[in-house]
Amino acid sequence: MENGSNTLQEKILKSIDLLRSQGVNKIYKSNCSKYKFQIEIAKKLSNIYLHLGKNSEYFFHHPTHVLRHIGAHYWLSKTNYNYGIISEVGGWHTIDELKKSYGQIPPEKSNLVYFKKLIFDQFYYFIHIDWFVNKSMNI
Repeated sequence: MENGSNTLQEKILKSIDLLRSQGVNKIYKSNCSKYKFQIEIAKKLSNIYLHLGKNSEYFFHHPTHVLRHIGAHYWLSKTNYNYGIISEVGGWHTIDELKKSYGQIPPEKSNLVYFKKLIFDQFYYFIHIDWFVNKSMNI
């Protein structure tokens, strides 16, 4: 999406260059301490959750940790619930830890995920059988 002559990506890169030129090594610029900054971000996140209608106590007691849960669900859904990749990239020690604490497949998606995996496994199997037959027959 363009806005004037600069794309969003160009604006982001320009902002990052500006921060680097000022000796800032973080994606934010703040004069307050790390602790105060974390409190400030937590308050802003809590306000966003409230605006979105999220009234569970968890959203207000752990506002930054909620982002980890949201990220886990987002990336699991984007990868068709590939727990192996997401646990590795997201820093979970085991797949079971990710499944139990963060990302069980929602019931409305579980049959679809199973069906997609079944089709993918079958496709993968047939491609490899075809390759093996062609290779052994020197085709």
